[in-house]
Amino acid sequence: MKKLNLYKDFISKYEPFNINEGLIKSISPAIVIDKLPMLLRAKNINFKILCNTSGQIYIELFDIDNNGINFLFSLIGNFGYFVSRIILNDIEKKFDKDEIDLLLHLYNKIDITIFIEAYYDVEIKNISNFIYHATSTSFVENILKNGLSPKNKEKISNHPSRIYLGLNKNKTISVGKMLRTLSYDIRVEWELLEIDTTKIDDFKIYEDPNYKTSGGCYTLNYIPPIAIKSTEIKF
Repeated sequence: MKKLNLYKDFISKYEPFNINEGLIKSISPAIVIDKLPMLLRAKNINFKILCNTSGQIYIELFDIDNNGINFLFSLIGNFGYFVSRIILNDIEKKFDKDEIDLLLHLYNKIDITIFIEAYYDVEIKNISNFIYHATSTSFVENILKNGLSPKNKEKISNHPSRIYLGLNKNKTISVGKMLRTLSYDIRVEWELLEIDTTKIDDFKIYEDPNYKTSGGCYTLNYIPPIAIKSTEIKF
């Protein structure tokens, strides 16, 4: 009973919830999976929660209404996570809150599966002097002139604005080749850029759980032109 009261206090404190722009840390997936179920049960939300090996959590929701959705999204933000994609009517797509709101307006309750990921993954310490970025050759001239700014170009899921990088030259090329095949125009060449991390102030990079084994990582920092040069490796 004492534990349940503590959860009720938590709910009272964080509802309604506004995303904290000063958030600098996401809690571990294990803690999310431990704490989230009891909070949802306290709101009588019917759900199933699972986690894959990369730390991505997905939650199946049954007959959930607008209040339940808003409460869940509040908890997700407070844990330092975001909704990256959804499954609606057996179709997987990028997260679109407007579409969910419309369906709830039409049907009052819906079944939906949401995928959540941490805003901040594990920070990589002791960064090497050189890391890499693969991109279309059509962007290279502009990048060398203006630098790299975090953007969201995910086709399947929504992510906070990031710059995706690689710790290893050859593995970054391999991932780049794969991404090139997924691009709109496979006829366009891609090029490997080298990033000199010693020329970036307060530079931080984080593990990309989707490409961790390939040395994939990302940064939220702007990368200035002075830190970027072409390797002239094209693929």
